[in-house]
Amino acid sequence: MELPPVFRNLGPHSIRDGLKGLVTRNVGTKAASLLVALVIWGFVQQGQSVERTVFAEVAYTWPDDLVVAKPPPSRVRMSLSGSRTDMRRIEDSAMKVVVDMRDATEGVQTIDYAQGAIEGLPSGVNVEGTRPSSAQMALEPRLGRSVPVEVAQVGSVDSGLRLRAIVVEPSEVRVSGPSSVVKGLSSVYTEPVALAGIDGEYIRTVSLNLRDQRSLDVEPKQVEIRITVESQSEKRMLEDVPVLVKGDSWSSASTMARIEFSGPRDAIRGLNPEDVWVVLPAPTDLPLAVNSISLGGQSEFPYRVLRPQNLEVLSVEPSTFELVRRN
Repeated sequence: MELPPVFRNLGPHSIRDGLKGLVTRNVGTKAASLLVALVIWGFVQQGQSVERTVFAEVAYTWPDDLVVAKPPPSRVRMSLSGSRTDMRRIEDSAMKVVVDMRDATEGVQTIDYAQGAIEGLPSGVNVEGTRPSSAQMALEPRLGRSVPVEVAQVGSVDSGLRLRAIVVEPSEVRVSGPSSVVKGLSSVYTEPVALAGIDGEYIRTVSLNLRDQRSLDVEPKQVEIRITVESQSEKRMLEDVPVLVKGDSWSSASTMARIEFSGPRDAIRGLNPEDVWVVLPAPTDLPLAVNSISLGGQSEFPYRVLRPQNLEVLSVEPSTFELVRRN
């Protein structure tokens, strides 16, 4: 590349000295000029208006005797504008829109979020808009009543077992909220409870599932559940079950009975025939002329089958027993 005429007669040292002079001459003046330019640039940047979007919590105040049928938005999206300096003073967690509805009446009400007081908004920052900008809420009288609790069962018990009983304590909870919601509520469910893996008695404290009823107040919010799981039911026939008469003046024409039982597999298979009796209660107020009576399960003089508590009597042979008065 050909040098300009002014540099043709200069040696290498002269060129280097010239360039060095451009940098080193008037250093103070050049530094001051740079500082002034930076300050001017900073002022321009700080004063420049910028925009920003934040999410602000909404705090509502309602009339004491009315409640909202459907929960309103808990947060709104706010578009803000202001200088960079003012924008840096915003703390997102401190932003809150305060909506005072204490003077509202029953029925549909319109909430204008732009009219609410805004906490945590630095001076100099403007609100350009909110999303949503407004909302319509229905206010209803508050209603309270007791509602049954149901266990939300998930799956089934393991193979070879059966679900014997589910007990909830308390069986009912007090629910209060919008009258239209409370009137249409037939029950309140617990959090899901998996039945797989339960064997014997299972006791647990569970919370109520209120995710779909956020407008309701429920007390208590937790209940105790007791789930009993036992072996599947089986049947068993016992022969030669002793028949006992409770009374000295009478005897039974049948001294043995044949009984079929049903119950949990473990209980049926572990049943000891010596733990089973048919008990015939002898009458004490019959005239002496009555020499015999019949006892049946549903008759005037019923009999009893003594057996383990968790077993059910399916049939008894004979179905009736004859008591004979002794001479």
